[in-house]
Amino acid sequence: MDVETLDDTPFLAVNGLQTLSSHYVEMADNIAQMQTAGVTAFRLSPHSLDMTRVSDLYRQVLARKTDPEELRHRLKEMRFPMNFANGFLHEAPGAEFRQTHAPQAE
Repeated sequence: MDVETLDDTPFLAVNGLQTLSSHYVEMADNIAQMQTAGVTAFRLSPHSLDMTRVSDLYRQVLARKTDPEELRHRLKEMRFPMNFANGFLHEAPGAEFRQTHAPQAE
């Protein structure tokens, strides 16, 4: 069951006993900093997309073979059904998305 704000903005999804965000927490811009801080494991929440492809994309970012902007581009090409969010990581409203990784120059 989807929950919306008074202005019809998707806010939460209620799934049995769980309350889930209507946004996808996407922190690829911060993977290098998290690795430096000692984070050694990352979890991907299952979605209706090809999760093997999604995990391959994140593995490429973890191995620094592609950048976060390319990862998001590929996810959108797969018709990813949710907006990205990472605001809580940047002391902003959680549903916001802050791009902090500079795109690679061509």
